[in-house]
Amino acid sequence: MKIKTNKIIIIAIFLVIITLAVILLLTRSNKKEYLSESIPQTAVSFSNKKVSIKDLAKWVEKEDFYLWEVNNDIKLQNVEQIAYDNNLKLIRSEEGVISHWTKDSSQLIYNLSANTLTVLGKDLIKIEGLSNVTSASFTELFKKYFDLDYLFELFMTEKKETGETVFYAKRYLDQTNLIEIGSNNFQTDYIAVKDGKIVYASLLLAQYQNTKKILPLIARDELERYINQVDYPKDFYPQMSILNNNPIFEEIEYVESEYKKVLNNINNCKADNISIVYIYKKMSQKYLTPVYKLEVQCELNYEGEVFAIPGIMYVNAIQPKFVSTEN
Repeated sequence: MKIKTNKIIIIAIFLVIITLAVILLLTRSNKKEYLSESIPQTAVSFSNKKVSIKDLAKWVEKEDFYLWEVNNDIKLQNVEQIAYDNNLKLIRSEEGVISHWTKDSSQLIYNLSANTLTVLGKDLIKIEGLSNVTSASFTELFKKYFDLDYLFELFMTEKKETGETVFYAKRYLDQTNLIEIGSNNFQTDYIAVKDGKIVYASLLLAQYQNTKKILPLIARDELERYINQVDYPKDFYPQMSILNNNPIFEEIEYVESEYKKVLNNINNCKADNISIVYIYKKMSQKYLTPVYKLEVQCELNYEGEVFAIPGIMYVNAIQPKFVSTEN
């Protein structure tokens, strides 16, 4: 009887040890890893435009935002296959810079430094269902030609005078966070469709890898102290197209010095909305980091008149002690 009791005790101790080991492993596997050293902030640069965030009605919801690395992988073989299938001829090739194919008016331009592909020509790339373009259309296109499986948000369409409809999309970095680029409509990709065929497109082929390191974000009160310092990373994109129909500004975009004067006269910017996105510009930026995207309303003083100018500001969202910058 004593031997049986000892066996039961040994088994119980063994089960307790196993249970504790499993708990320990689960605890370690669920332990969050935070960034512990500074990284270069290359996603945004340095704008001297001042902005107020005091009137923001809401702040971003707290969650974990990870540091992502920009992969060096390119899709040159896939692009070469598209060129081959359409009998396009390579006319320029600079390693790590650009590859350019053409035939008649059709062109493929692969910008390797940004890892973006520009498609110019009817039906060079094709998928089914272009009479009803959706976010899934972009997913299908990337799977078919580049063996990449991404989710997209189709956020805008634009009907052109020449008859095509342009569909603008942003790629999801993960299940919740979007990537944007710092130009045009901030889309990562677009396709233009006419008569059920793609007539031109711009596709972001860059790939990213999650480092699993969580980035500590700067709090609102702290950002208010830092945001207008000259060495605090931020970019400003005024939406000057709002002035396109104003005769005062018809010739400005063709005169560089006058255009700069106009930009310098934009002031009194106030943020009325905030979100978090990841900004991509080029492969050499090394990292994708979360940035605060501010929708701002500004004033332009020009020729004795005041004009309302909306815009977008991308502002560093990482706690400053974890950011190394080169101004």
